[in-house]
Amino acid sequence: MVFNYKIPLFLIFIIMKSSSLHPLVEKFFTEYEKNIQSNGPQYVASQYANSIMIAMPKGVYAFKNEEFVKMLPNRKDFFDKTGLQSSNIVSVEEIDHDENYFLIKVIWNFKFKQKTHYFEVKNSATYVLRKNGDSLHIIFQLDHEDLMEKASNHNFA
Repeated sequence: MVFNYKIPLFLIFIIMKSSSLHPLVEKFFTEYEKNIQSNGPQYVASQYANSIMIAMPKGVYAFKNEEFVKMLPNRKDFFDKTGLQSSNIVSVEEIDHDENYFLIKVIWNFKFKQKTHYFEVKNSATYVLRKNGDSLHIIFQLDHEDLMEKASNHNFA
């Protein structure tokens, strides 16, 4: 389910609940979006497992969480330089789950401003979340598009 208009995240989750979105998944992505938007790297990294894999169009990378958290400030600096204004979840789809894992596809909308020019980029990612008690952690993330490349291609500086 993809929305072409602006809807607050809590309404998206209400709509997606009819598609059987698990409450732990809803809570996880509400927190994840908030952490990406405004909290420090340690909050984002806290939602990832101790060992993680991230696959992107240009390759697959495995990290320990402590290595990952050290890279996040560089990623933030890059997106600050490209004019990133906001990162919002457009849709969350629970593809499958069992008692330990959730397979989730998320569509993100990224808004950029460069001088007086605004542009938006949609990106999709698939996550494998591991359940540990009442919490979830990302163990695998597949970025279907290269957001850094998309942002760089809109360089109007």
